[in-house]
Amino acid sequence: MRVVVVMVVILVMMMIMMVTVDVIVMVVMILMVTMVVMRMMMVKCLELKTSLLARQRGTQSSLDRLRALLRLIQGEQMLQVTMTTTSPAPLLAGPWTKPSAAAMHSALQHPQGHN
Repeated sequence: MRVVVVMVVILVMMMIMMVTVDVIVMVVMILMVTMVVMRMMMVKCLELKTSLLARQRGTQSSLDRLRALLRLIQGEQMLQVTMTTTSPAPLLAGPWTKPSAAAMHSALQHPQGHN
């Protein structure tokens, strides 16, 4: 009888150990999957950050070109005001020449500062 009880106790302990090992394996698997998912999320966040920084640089570049264009327009307006207040001849009396494409391109590509 004692032998049977001892065998039953050993069997129960073995079953508990198997369950414990299974639980440990399951927990380790869950942790591994969690780490993989977190890594994927981190990579996605870094890709998004890079994309947003590139868009920000593009937007800043466009803003700089617009500022340069505004300075060019304001300078032209100041020139017209100066010429109309200092010159007795009408501003449009002489032939007006359009600035060259190279001059416009240069003015838009090389802004003189940030406002």
